[in-house]
Amino acid sequence: MECAKAKVFIDFHGSVIARHVSDRVFDINKFVMYLRQKQVPWKELYWKLTSRLVDYECGECSEQFLGAEL
Repeated sequence: MECAKAKVFIDFHGSVIARHVSDRVFDINKFVMYLRQKQVPWKELYWKLTSRLVDYECGECSEQFLGAEL
């Protein structure tokens, strides 16, 4: 997915690409434990994670977007 806030890359065809790059040191277990320490309820934690992982397709323009953008 493209993102206006992502770092811009130019591929070998000369096309401009704006994509996020995954953080290789990110640990989902530590993140969940951090949120639990902040006393985020399990139900809210589930929906926070799900909304960041599931992508949808717009019925009007066919662009992909994350559930968090709803």
